[in-house]
Amino acid sequence: MVKEVDLGEKGAESLSIAPQTAACKKDAGKDEKPVKDETAGYFLGSKGKFVFFQAPDSVNGGLPFVVYDQSAMKRLFEDAFAGQDFYDIAVDGDKITLTFDRVYSASCSLYSGDATCLGEVKRATGLGEVAPIPDCKAEYDQEKQANPDAAAEIDKVPSVVTYKAKLVWDGAAATITPEAGSTVCHLAS
Repeated sequence: MVKEVDLGEKGAESLSIAPQTAACKKDAGKDEKPVKDETAGYFLGSKGKFVFFQAPDSVNGGLPFVVYDQSAMKRLFEDAFAGQDFYDIAVDGDKITLTFDRVYSASCSLYSGDATCLGEVKRATGLGEVAPIPDCKAEYDQEKQANPDAAAEIDKVPSVVTYKAKLVWDGAAATITPEAGSTVCHLAS
């Protein structure tokens, strides 16, 4: 089981993976395996041997999450999703497949028209064929109208792309592919 001690502050006071016989008390028992991970702010859920933790706060409109193999107490991967939950979680032995609205924070601005940035986003997301790279113009233009004195700086603000994705962990690495559907762009916050 997962034990979460929450004292009402942002993020749980402590998280641990514990045997089902663990005592229900604040202090960790000797058989508990503490989860010390900045991304793990709260217990999100579990399926099979996989345990999901979510960050205590959203980042750029997405909620970071991390997945652990509870039997090996090993951190497998992290990513970020939009919305409240995953569309689907399938487990087959060491393999896990997640379908969710992925939030990808680029290190550059798609609005700037820089081909290097477009290449980075295509490589990191797989967007372009199955689902389109989003048009960021409206979002950036709206922000520039609201803050005309900062227009030059706004052009350089990194882009955040949200799209439906399928993530497959094969026991060694995660592969992320886009699913058909709409894509959204907004400015990093």
